[in-house]
Amino acid sequence: AMLVLAPTRELACQSYEVLDEFCKIVGARCAVAYGGAPRHEQQKTLKNAAALVATPGRLKDFIDDGSVDQCTNQISRRFSAHG
Repeated sequence: AMLVLAPTRELACQSYEVLDEFCKIVGARCAVAYGGAPRHEQQKTLKNAAALVATPGRLKDFIDDGSVDQCTNQISRRFSAHG
């Protein structure tokens, strides 16, 4: 699992675009999470993500509700199954 912490929504979106291109090449998925956008939609993309680009506030929201732990556990199981 990989976390990219971005200080602003704009930088998070820019970083996500670059990371998404890389993830497509290696067959992985990434997600972006920032305030001001529907939280539920962002939570759904976390479930299958190998990498997350997030702003501090939204990351804290997802840590507090357990979403980030769920994502990390799923990634760990996926890699354990292949290794």
